[in-house]
Amino acid sequence: MAIGMLLTGKGYPQSKINQIYQQLAAADELTVTDQDSAFNIACQKIGELKKNKSLPDTLLGYAYYIAGEAKRYGAGYEDAKLFHDSALRCYTKPMYPLGLGRVWHGKGNVYLLMGDLDSALFYYKKAIYVRTQANNLLDLSKSIVNAGIAFFKKSEYDSALFYYTESLRIRTQINDSVGIITSLTNIGNIYLYQNNYTDAEAYYSKAKSMIDTTSASRQLASILNNIGNIYFRQGRYPLALENFMQAIRWYDVFGDKASKARIYNNAALIHFETGNIGQAMEYHNRALELSLNINDRFGIADSYYYIGRIYHINNQFDEAKKNFAYSLNQKQALGDVSGSADVMQNLGVVYLDGYVFDSASYYFNKALTLYRDVENKFGQATCLNNMAELYLKNHQPQKALNHASQSLEIAKSYQGLSEMSVSYNLLSRVKEQLGDYRAALQLTKEEMKINDSILNKETASTILELESKYQLERKEQAIQLQQLQLAQRDLEFKNQEIEMAWQKRIRNLSLILVLLLSVLIFWLIRSLVYRKALNNRLDKQRHDILIKNEELAQLNEELQTQQHQIIIQNEVLVKQNLKIEEVNATFHESVRYAEYIQQAVLPPKQRLNAIIPDHFVLYLPKDIVGGDFYWVHQIKNKLFVAVGDCTGHGVPGGFLSMLGLAFLKEIVTMQQVYQSNIILGKLRNQIIDSLQQTNDLLEYVDGIDMSLLIIDKESQTLDYAGARGKILLASDGNVELLKGDRTSVGFNPRMKSFTNEVRPLIPDQVFYLFTDGFVDQYNEQDEKYGMQRFTDLCKCNHSKPMPVQKEHFFQTFTQWKGSFEQIDDATVLAFKL
Repeated sequence: MAIGMLLTGKGYPQSKINQIYQQLAAADELTVTDQDSAFNIACQKIGELKKNKSLPDTLLGYAYYIAGEAKRYGAGYEDAKLFHDSALRCYTKPMYPLGLGRVWHGKGNVYLLMGDLDSALFYYKKAIYVRTQANNLLDLSKSIVNAGIAFFKKSEYDSALFYYTESLRIRTQINDSVGIITSLTNIGNIYLYQNNYTDAEAYYSKAKSMIDTTSASRQLASILNNIGNIYFRQGRYPLALENFMQAIRWYDVFGDKASKARIYNNAALIHFETGNIGQAMEYHNRALELSLNINDRFGIADSYYYIGRIYHINNQFDEAKKNFAYSLNQKQALGDVSGSADVMQNLGVVYLDGYVFDSASYYFNKALTLYRDVENKFGQATCLNNMAELYLKNHQPQKALNHASQSLEIAKSYQGLSEMSVSYNLLSRVKEQLGDYRAALQLTKEEMKINDSILNKETASTILELESKYQLERKEQAIQLQQLQLAQRDLEFKNQEIEMAWQKRIRNLSLILVLLLSVLIFWLIRSLVYRKALNNRLDKQRHDILIKNEELAQLNEELQTQQHQIIIQNEVLVKQNLKIEEVNATFHESVRYAEYIQQAVLPPKQRLNAIIPDHFVLYLPKDIVGGDFYWVHQIKNKLFVAVGDCTGHGVPGGFLSMLGLAFLKEIVTMQQVYQSNIILGKLRNQIIDSLQQTNDLLEYVDGIDMSLLIIDKESQTLDYAGARGKILLASDGNVELLKGDRTSVGFNPRMKSFTNEVRPLIPDQVFYLFTDGFVDQYNEQDEKYGMQRFTDLCKCNHSKPMPVQKEHFFQTFTQWKGSFEQIDDATVLAFKL
């Protein structure tokens, strides 16, 4: 930190400024371990700094930042955002890059903990930008790795790996050993979730080799947990449980409740797989209690999922469904794709056990699609086995054979012994049903070999021994703590007795001395009072009168001086207010003019009515100028309709939207390109050229999410392409969602060509093009509106007249938002041919 730049006040002693900074730095250290003390110190300094205008604003910004961090660590996320916003205002007058980077990184952490991953990424990228400009490599690596964590939680593993690798490069460059260990562990986590256990264990082992395993370390605990996960998925349960127990002991030292809850769930899974259901339920309940205590939404969702599995194994199907439904709702809200697939698969198993085959097949297929989207081999293998079981029960042996064979091949690719055992069991039963008993016997032998390697008497004994050692160690620690507390109480009691005896002696001696002195003083005073009483009284009265007169004269003079200063200060304030009003008026005039330009670029109402008479447009920018745009154009028998969402909002988003509109018109009207995916490709090229984006981490932040629809009225077909955009088609009470490609119109290091979909038109079909501002809006209960609610809204209203629909959509958005701040621009364009 450049202290000279940060700590410079106008006419204020530098030593006092440095003292305040040191006090704030000490409070900053306390935010992790003692949030109440850190918050109280920060609030005290905020009060002092606001009173003294000669101190630098950057000090006040630092105090606001510390208060926000204390609230974040204490799970007071809304308060944390307010304090961070106050800090930002201090760091922008004048601009202070180090402070801005710190606060934007902190806001990203708040949204990450809240599960709002898109907002977290938005602020991390702002922090990355400003820290790159300031060449602050240590803090830059922290923002990059946290952005990777956000992508990891979104199950976008390629992007997460890119950010983790970049953070490792920077940390290696500056020789940050602690950061290198974290980056190696994060990369290992990617490979773990992709079931590449060889590479995952290699990265974990490399990170572990850099840690002193004899001393307490959060990083060592995290690595032990991850290695335990590898052993668990490979069916090596004793080694997995041993690593989990070691990790729990370290997290006990640090009081890390979130991490401890995750490991409790992991240990419970081992007991679940080995048939110790009671012990598994006990660990899951411990994990849930810890997660609820700290409001860890990811941990809460995981615990309800695992508890649902216990209810399922105990044939309590209704309770299992309730727990799965709650977990699925939370995981979908948090954007946890793999976790959502896990819950869907288990819901399918519940319906399978209840012989409700249609519902079971529905959930299995949805889960398998998600597993394939995120390349989760473990999930694919288990889901294919469950689908094979479904077909076997439904007397479709050939389909069962195909699915079990696919599962076996996938499980072999990552040495998943448990899944291989299930696959061999299914294949044996299929062969038996088909009458091939020799093949069935051979497959049963293969299953038994694997089961012997997973769980034999020695393995079960080892697991019970490890569990007993852990429970015995906890009891011994509790006994030692009780003995220490009793000894401390005895010592405090003895010290109190000694202190009380000593105080009693001092009190008795003091009373005797006071009594003797009082008698002596009484006689001395009595003799003096009688001699001088009258003279002293008169002299005192005369002296008091003179002093009072002088004080009154001085006070009158001070009041006149203060009155003159107040008059001067009022004149200065009046001039400053006039200047501020003038600047505000100029600023608002500029923004309004930008709004006027944007409205002029968007299609006018008369043109929309002429091209698509039966339509409505709901355009709700977050600020005066918005980053959303829509475009409608007709060339002969072809109708072009597009809706775009540019990065950011306000004036920056507005400029990017006008740029996108101009390029879109040029490609269609001048270049005469009439195929949707080719239009998006050319638009991306022109955006990259215009913004001069290159293969740089920071230069592909800007881009456009877009849905593009081309309707050929002559051939009665529609041609659709999307760049992270979607379109809803509604007709006869049914709603269908068309998804585009999962990449924006802008630079990306893994760019692919856009794809399109051509299909015939359906009479009286209603088309809904929209940006994500409506779907992502939160209400006063911190709930996201979500895609399902939006789909239902379109389904219920598509048969109504367009003006009625527009009013209903607007009222729905307004009532849902309530007093909550609008988080993004929102646009809906609907029409019927």
